[in-house]
Amino acid sequence: DYIIKWLATRVQGIANRNGAFVLPRMIVAIVMRATQGAGKSTFGKYLTRIFGNHALVTQRGEALVGQFNSQFANLALLIAEEAFFAGDHKAQDALKSFLTEERFTFEQKFLDAQSVSNHVAMMMFSNKDFVVPADIDDRRMCVIDVSTKRIGDSAYFSALHKELEGNGPSALLRYLLDVDLSDFNINDFPRTEAMRDQKAMTQNRDNPVFRFISEMLENGEFKYQNKLESSGWKVVSWDEKSALKIPRHLIAEAIVAGSRNRFEQITHKGISRDLYQMLGIEASDTKMGDFVNDNILVRYWEFPPRKTARERFDKYLAGRSIATAIGKLEEL
Repeated sequence: DYIIKWLATRVQGIANRNGAFVLPRMIVAIVMRATQGAGKSTFGKYLTRIFGNHALVTQRGEALVGQFNSQFANLALLIAEEAFFAGDHKAQDALKSFLTEERFTFEQKFLDAQSVSNHVAMMMFSNKDFVVPADIDDRRMCVIDVSTKRIGDSAYFSALHKELEGNGPSALLRYLLDVDLSDFNINDFPRTEAMRDQKAMTQNRDNPVFRFISEMLENGEFKYQNKLESSGWKVVSWDEKSALKIPRHLIAEAIVAGSRNRFEQITHKGISRDLYQMLGIEASDTKMGDFVNDNILVRYWEFPPRKTARERFDKYLAGRSIATAIGKLEEL
């Protein structure tokens, strides 16, 4: 339902345009994950038949950030097929800008760069698990897993391709022009498991605190290094129903040890903010005996029972952080 109305918004916006009418911005991209043979390419072909020269299918994510990108200047629809933005920070920033900026600068070979109004609606198709980088509060991308129901159904696709070469695209256009959009809000897109996956993989790539919590939740334990014993490592179980107090310095050491980038800035303040956002944990000024030496009193963070933490972590990934007051976060 959302995809149909998203497409209808695009075609009706163009069809109803006149001198006094500003074409609506399509600031939400449709992202489709699919296994090979699910039909996403056929879907893309239908749409390019409707938009003609104002549609472009590209298989290169880097094309958006390339030096000569004039092919994007006058598009109504861009389909990035098999484009892989997830691992490329430069392409990631360009993608966000492309979806939100009102103007787009393009460059042709041997000519000066020019700026035009950005009215591109964007769709992305990919077979990869990690398709696009997604912030926790992302409002730009609707990520959907394509059904596998029709894979291998040659009769279905044979009929569909025959329709594609006939009156199918024009019939689809007529249908989209008649869709009722009176109650449609393009920003109110479904929050899917596929989107949750993109957020989790983005955070796992970029945030060492997120990786630390994910591993603790999965393993049900906190592992730390005891430098006073020859065995080196100690493990403390994280019970489903009991809170767990952990010295702050040991958490910081574990997060630093799990960092994948030696240039990552990891501070107690940053850890405190992340723990509060993700699990609702507030730093305690009281002290407890250290895990390593019980005669030493240290400050700690108190983790809620593992079951509670898992529920809060899921809400965080869904974009509903346990931190309900921004002011509270600023204090921390």
